[in-house]
Amino acid sequence: MRLNLESLIEKFNSYKILVIGDAFLDTYVHGYTERICREAPAPVIVIQNQEHSCGGAANTAINLAALGAETYFLTLIGKDENGRILSKLLQDHKVKKDCFITDKNRATIAKRRITASSNILLRLDEGNTNVPSAEVQSQIVSKIKEFYTKVDAVVVSDYECGTVSDLVIKTLADLR
Repeated sequence: MRLNLESLIEKFNSYKILVIGDAFLDTYVHGYTERICREAPAPVIVIQNQEHSCGGAANTAINLAALGAETYFLTLIGKDENGRILSKLLQDHKVKKDCFITDKNRATIAKRRITASSNILLRLDEGNTNVPSAEVQSQIVSKIKEFYTKVDAVVVSDYECGTVSDLVIKTLADLR
């Protein structure tokens, strides 16, 4: 069994994979608390550090790249700081950005978790999760058609945040 898994993992180096889905910037703000706020019954968090990671379909993409696959990621990001951070993280993990679509009318999906003593106290969500404009959907379909014949597999990782619309599903079904 172990030999089969090792040989399977080694084969990933020869694969080109297109991941289509919703990318999230996951941020963890780590700190500690020793007192309660004067203005409200809430803990005061002293921030020690924060770390960013890839969430949603972005996590799928970095995992495939870590296995050695040449990974292309078709996703929507906003023209904002969260989008820039997420784009850099994906690039650092060797995910190809040829399919990224930046929508100036969209805020990148980000989930910020505030922790103290290893406990999540609060999560702050931001970003657009609606279906994108017809123009942006057309760009997504064009990218799918461009890359579909260049890859060995397509992975759809849908979190119902707009990237994988009915039109995307129809396009993939028609290409089969």
